[in-house]
This record gives sequence, structure tokens and C-alpha cells, in this order.
Amino acid sequence: MVLVIVLVVLVVASVLFHFMSPWYLTPIASNWGMIDDTLTITFVVCGFVFVVINLFMAYA
Repeated sequence: MVLVIVLVVLVVASVLFHFMSPWYLTPIASNWGMIDDTLTITFVVCGFVFVVINLFMAYA
């Protein structure tokens, strides 16, 4: 049960740190918008997979 609590706290803390982080992407240049979109999509997909895998491990 301790491992479950630790994993859930780790996931919540990681997600909160991502959204409350002081770091940000630099302003986009006019011809680099697609790269920023690709980076955003990659962060969203990897973040979703991170949360799902860790919560599944906590559940199992």
C-alpha cells in the first residue's frame, strides 16, 4: 500500500510541477511554428502515457 501512495504522489507532483514550472518555451519565430506544435504534441502524448502507466502500476 505504501508503494501505491508513493506512485500516486509522484505522478501528481510531476504533473503539478510541469504546469507550475517557471520555465517556458521561447517565443516562436515565424517559420518554426510546426516544430513548436510537434513539441507540444509530444509533451501531451508522453505525459498522458506517463500518467496512465504509473497509475496502472499503482493499481496492479
